[in-house]
Amino acid sequence: MHSIKGWTWLTCVRFREQGRVRNYALFLDGNQIVDDRFAVQTDNCDLQTFYPFERMPTGLAPLH
Repeated sequence: MHSIKGWTWLTCVRFREQGRVRNYALFLDGNQIVDDRFAVQTDNCDLQTFYPFERMPTGLAPLH
């Protein structure tokens, strides 16, 4: 998709925050996150199929 940072891949992440389901959009160029935001309607994250992450080992650095 085309974002303000140029052509990127869009990945939607769904999570629960204080009992509310939220969608977050990540814009990727290769293995770099070049932009991110709470998903908006045009991202179509609500139409995607989501799968849970496997349990991650401890000690990983946060993505932000």
